[in-house]
Amino acid sequence: MIVTSADETLKTIMHKAPVVNYIVAQWEAHVNRKTMIQCKNCQQWGHATTNCNANPVCLKCARSHQTKGCLVPKNAPESELKCTNCGGHHTANNIVCATYQNRLEYMENKKLERQQRNNTTQPRKFREAPAPATNPWKNPPATQETQRIPRSQQSPSYM
Repeated sequence: MIVTSADETLKTIMHKAPVVNYIVAQWEAHVNRKTMIQCKNCQQWGHATTNCNANPVCLKCARSHQTKGCLVPKNAPESELKCTNCGGHHTANNIVCATYQNRLEYMENKKLERQQRNNTTQPRKFREAPAPATNPWKNPPATQETQRIPRSQQSPSYM
């Protein structure tokens, strides 16, 4: 895995480095495998930062400051890390977190309950509309005859 700056795109990397150490490289974008959102402000699962009114909590040390101002280095040992959700020795966005796993299980159970509830409901019953009494294509309604005025007798329309 190669991590680049935010301004690098997959297209530019493919163009700049099609071969690495004499090996043709196949580049692909990283896809986030997490199935639920996490707030970047309070580090709780299930809501976004824009909907959060809580005080900021650090992702790495669980203290009350923003993550970007944290003194714990990126490659810190697990003993220095603390999860704000479960208190474990990992970052708050780690998928091994017990709180994340419990929330994931809760969401799966809710999804199954919804599916079962939807499957047990009675299917919709539709009544056919009655056939029309008359067919307008076979017996068109009577129309009045319009009288045509010869063009020579018509007045100009631009006046």
